[in-house]
Amino acid sequence: LPAIEQDKLSLRFQIKDTGIGIAQEHLERIFQPFEQLGHSWKWSEGTGLGLAITQQIIDLMGGELTVNSTLGEGSQFQVDLLLEMASEEQCPHQADMKLRIIGYKGQEKVILVVDDNEENRLVIVNILRPLGFIVYEASDGLAGLDVTLKIRPDLIILDLVMPIMDGFEMTRQLRENEIIKDTCIIASSASTFDITKQQSREVGCNDFLPKPLNEQELLNKIQFFLQLEWEYDREETVKQSKKKLEVTEIIPPTGETLNHWLKLAKRGRIPQLEQEVEEFQKQNLEYWGFTQKILKLTQDFNLNELKKFLENYLN
Repeated sequence: LPAIEQDKLSLRFQIKDTGIGIAQEHLERIFQPFEQLGHSWKWSEGTGLGLAITQQIIDLMGGELTVNSTLGEGSQFQVDLLLEMASEEQCPHQADMKLRIIGYKGQEKVILVVDDNEENRLVIVNILRPLGFIVYEASDGLAGLDVTLKIRPDLIILDLVMPIMDGFEMTRQLRENEIIKDTCIIASSASTFDITKQQSREVGCNDFLPKPLNEQELLNKIQFFLQLEWEYDREETVKQSKKKLEVTEIIPPTGETLNHWLKLAKRGRIPQLEQEVEEFQKQNLEYWGFTQKILKLTQDFNLNELKKFLENYLN
């Protein structure tokens, strides 16, 4: 839908069924907890909380949930939401997303993961350690404070809901400690309500990530706060460079090189031509499109087209 505010996006979801429908006088009741209208033999096995919870979630998001129903024909539910457009830091460049990160430049960075769930910690550890991060773990806020004082991490990934001491209290105490008060904290929680994000910021967290964690989002946040420059798989980088060059215009090399290749083509020295073009291609990726065209013609044994192709660029 067209946005009614700048930097906002209007989304509409419609869900339609062909059930028994709902009488107009009962429409308001369906959003009340534990309400299931209709014949008892048609009741679902649920608790009657689904629509009530959905209504509350949509209200918290600033949206609207409406329903239209015709008895005996079915119902249509509609959700309207006004959402903020993602910032540039939340939307990494497509080129970077396609490349495999294998590390980062500069000094080793230390990251502390605080979460009472061992599996959650393991997921993050398995993402970060292969990239060269030094990763420590703690299972609650109290232990997290102790480890933070000992190792002085560059960044903390902090679960908000934990026993003994939760993430909110850990952040409060950390910000009051002169030694570690400037440590960067990324809060994490399965609760994605705006109030949770707001509370995490109020106590001093620098940012928030919803669970389950998205690997790319996590790396984007870490890159932003630690000012990192990623290192990518060189082979994958070359592949991406080749892909880009394939869709650009064909750029020919110098006339001297073209003339030499044309002589080889006219003399029928195709194996030598292929070898020289392949070597040239490895050292000069900017001519990828042109050299690929030559190699395609040689592989098809289309010598007449090959000569014409080279002569056209010479002339």
